[in-house]
Parts: sequence; C-alpha cells; structure tokens
Amino acid sequence: MYNDLLNSIKSDLEGMTYNNKNIFQNVGIGALKADDYLSSASIFLDSSNHQQMTSLRYEINVNIDIVCVFSMSRGENSELFFQEKYDIVEVLEKYFKQNYQLMNTEFTSDDEHLFVMFRIKTSEVNNI
Repeated sequence: MYNDLLNSIKSDLEGMTYNNKNIFQNVGIGALKADDYLSSASIFLDSSNHQQMTSLRYEINVNIDIVCVFSMSRGENSELFFQEKYDIVEVLEKYFKQNYQLMNTEFTSDDEHLFVMFRIKTSEVNNI
C-alpha cells in the first residue's frame, strides 16, 4: 500500500543536491550497510500504524523513519564536515516539512560520523 510513497521519497532523496553534489551516495528502502558509503539514507515504514474507520471513510496514519548516516572521509576537517552536514540536515528538514508532516529530527554523532533520523507522518484516507 505504501510502496509508491516509499519509492517517491527514495527518488526525491536520490535526486537531492547540496553545492551541486548529490547529498546521498546511496538511498534504500530498508537497512543499508552504511560503512560502504560516505552518505546514505535508509527508509523504514514504522510497523505501528493507527487505523480508524468511520461510516464514510477509512483512514490509516503511518510513520516513516528516514535514517541518514554521514561519514567523514580520511583527512577531512572535522569542523567543516559537521558544519556542512548540519546545513544539509536543514535542507532535508525543509523538504520534509514542505512535503510531509515532520514529527521530529534526532541527531547523534561520534568523531567521524553524523547520524540523523527524521520521522514523518503520513495518512491515507479511503472513502467507503
């Protein structure tokens, strides 16, 4: 039911650029081996969805998580790396706010990686 939506998000993320370079080297639906790429995004359909039926319609609300991993290349300046990645996160947040309902953004990092998870909410309404 949500394959078209997941594929649409995947396609959009694959085409996004920052400073004339693709933001992600790889985008996938489901888990990716992030160690193989300097930047990757994995799209997950949250297994808990909320369904509601009224006399005239059937509504399904579902959350989608987008997990992004940015890895520093050898010899890269760490301050510049993190500044650029936080700028990219702002671009991604703007995209999710414009096209979906962005629920939250979570960050964590270590010395050489920035991990970001976006949670968006979407719903589908079908007339009965």
